[in-house]
Amino acid sequence: MRSIASAFSSAFVRGGRGTHHLIGALFAFVLGALALTLANPDEASAYVPEPVVLENVPAIADHAARGGATSVPGVNCGAQCADWWLQEHRPIPNQPSSEQLHRELRTFRSQGVRVLPPLRLLGTIGLAAEVFHVGWKIGGGLNSKILKIGVPPATDGPDYYRWHRIRWQSARSREYYGAFYPAQDGWVIELKQTCCTYSEVDRWFEQPCTFSGFVPPQPFVTHGPEPSTGTCWTPEGSVTSGVLWGWAPENVLGAPGPVEDYTSQPYSHATYYWEGEPAIRTELETRTRTALESGEYPLLDPWYAHLLDPQTYEDPTEDEQQRDDCRPADSVPAGDPAPLRGTQHYLEDPVRWRARYETVPASEFPPGATVPEGGLVATGGQAYMRWGWTSLNAKEKIDWQGWGYRKIVAKHGWGPTALEKTSEALITMPTRRSNYDEYVGPPYSSRSGTPAACEWVVSVQREPLETPARPELSQEMPMGGIITAHGRYVTPG
Repeated sequence: MRSIASAFSSAFVRGGRGTHHLIGALFAFVLGALALTLANPDEASAYVPEPVVLENVPAIADHAARGGATSVPGVNCGAQCADWWLQEHRPIPNQPSSEQLHRELRTFRSQGVRVLPPLRLLGTIGLAAEVFHVGWKIGGGLNSKILKIGVPPATDGPDYYRWHRIRWQSARSREYYGAFYPAQDGWVIELKQTCCTYSEVDRWFEQPCTFSGFVPPQPFVTHGPEPSTGTCWTPEGSVTSGVLWGWAPENVLGAPGPVEDYTSQPYSHATYYWEGEPAIRTELETRTRTALESGEYPLLDPWYAHLLDPQTYEDPTEDEQQRDDCRPADSVPAGDPAPLRGTQHYLEDPVRWRARYETVPASEFPPGATVPEGGLVATGGQAYMRWGWTSLNAKEKIDWQGWGYRKIVAKHGWGPTALEKTSEALITMPTRRSNYDEYVGPPYSSRSGTPAACEWVVSVQREPLETPARPELSQEMPMGGIITAHGRYVTPG
């Protein structure tokens, strides 16, 4: 819309022959675009997964099925799928995004592609003191899985004033003394209490009497009170009560760990069959694409993009606040330092595309942070700092994408401390991740002062970045290019 307005304004100022025709055409175009937007309000706000994700829906469907408990004809978990399964189970210590990833994968498999049953089939879950999850076995035979479902423990205190269990409740499906549950499906947490605190009237209630400061545990939120015509007797007489309850949507229950293969682990619930299991591969792939395009899995999209293209996408499970706490004080993100040098797509501009493989000259680095054009000493061969490319992605979990010096400066910053820690990490023994080497330096203190909370990670590409089948594979220089270098959070020491 900004470009249309600019063209409109420019034509109006220039005036001259034919201007009114241009103005009329632009006006009609704007009206047409507005009408289209109004007719399709969801189209402008539709979620679009990353291109590399949409191009690999069959592979993602295989991985989704690997974590399911149903057998879909034609689905086979090959080497790539097996590697993703291992990545799914890689520990992510002390990071809030860990549980979010496991919860999204669980929901993706149950609500999106339905290779797992929906959580609502659990029905009722009893709460116990000091127990923060329940085990749920799903399916039978070689495909059986076990899930850990995060739940709040039973509260301490007298029996008449204790959260005791959670139960799936359909919208407006139950009434207490003239007050109804919310007009939404979800979990209701129940309180075993004595009505109006009088011990001779002991019943199950979702708080049918009015108490102040009565708050359910996370992730449940308080609903109510709703007016009620019910009364209960106390020594002081009859009291009219309201109804309070704790409520939570279906998929908000925690995921303390990933989906696991069942190998005789203890469990408290079991489900062997459920409706809606995908019958054929095409059905599984269609559901996979639909789920990814729903926008309900904001972490899965960049996570799969990272697995498919680690040169362009960093691991989105790294918590941003923790990463900032591990950033050296002399490394300040500064945006793209060379937007005219290098491009992502070969066909867009072959000359600029090749420029991204050029090593960064000494004059471009901050004082005290120069990487020699001959590279840094590294286990496995020299590591060069090339220009690479970067662009700002609108998705918060992706932010700056790309590789090389341009992406490092834009997203993480670069300075003397970064150079020192990068050099230190490169002489360690790397771990092979997909098609690049990952070097990890020794732990160091965070900016907030937590000892051994951070580690410096450097990713180096040893092979050409492009597939041999594409024409852009024309650069003749050796690769050994640094993809990224930054601090990440580990575990407080």
